[in-house]
Amino acid sequence: MVIMVCCISQRLLNIDLCLTADMDLTMLKRLCEKQRLTTRLEDSAEFRVLDSRGDSLAGILLGNDRLLDTRDDQNTRVSEKARRSQSIRLPNDEYNAILLYLNQMGQYHQHRDDTEYTSGGLVLSSYATAVKRFGQHGRTFGTHHVHEGNSLVWARRLGVSGMGFIGSIWELEVAGKERIFFILEDLDLVPKEQDPFRPWPGLECCVAYDRPTERQLVFEPEHLISHLCGRRRPSGTFGLSEAVLTLCNMNQGKVPQ
Repeated sequence: MVIMVCCISQRLLNIDLCLTADMDLTMLKRLCEKQRLTTRLEDSAEFRVLDSRGDSLAGILLGNDRLLDTRDDQNTRVSEKARRSQSIRLPNDEYNAILLYLNQMGQYHQHRDDTEYTSGGLVLSSYATAVKRFGQHGRTFGTHHVHEGNSLVWARRLGVSGMGFIGSIWELEVAGKERIFFILEDLDLVPKEQDPFRPWPGLECCVAYDRPTERQLVFEPEHLISHLCGRRRPSGTFGLSEAVLTLCNMNQGKVPQ
């Protein structure tokens, strides 16, 4: 027993010499607990998830930002997830459109190729899963290539309204959550003075040129108002020199406008 006590005393003495001259057992216990907590925070992915402000629980609890994911960490994580799923790399134009949308909505993200990276900042994932259709308001909405009728919609969000065909739908991880975005190929409406439905606003009909535009508007399912009923008409209809689409809102009061 005397020998054991001497050995323990010698070990404690060595610890004191290595750490601090006056450390007692209580301080040593607290130090060990802190190290265990630090290790748990460092090793657990759940504590490293970044919120919309670029903070993680690990960074907040430990009072520093050394545990926050770097851009390379985030890109590596989403790349590994993409390999395990059916995700593909987003086309550049659609990636840029979604990034612009998020930043306009106050959900600030950095571009995947930004040369300057803000420590702890969120980087928009390069990978997403292509979706063919989704349901909203009890209706099915899909891409133009799957079903043209289900893709002709009217959508609106703060400051932006669009009528056109859904070109693509993507399920994308944003700040640790899966969200659905759809790219709307917006149509050009004919000038109001040439719109034959202008005298009858109660019909909720309008006329658009039947041709693609370069505008790509990004919306989420909650921004949908309604399908549109579209009918193609040849050039010369209503005295217009181009082929047109007559559009009629099918909302019928289901969704507040």
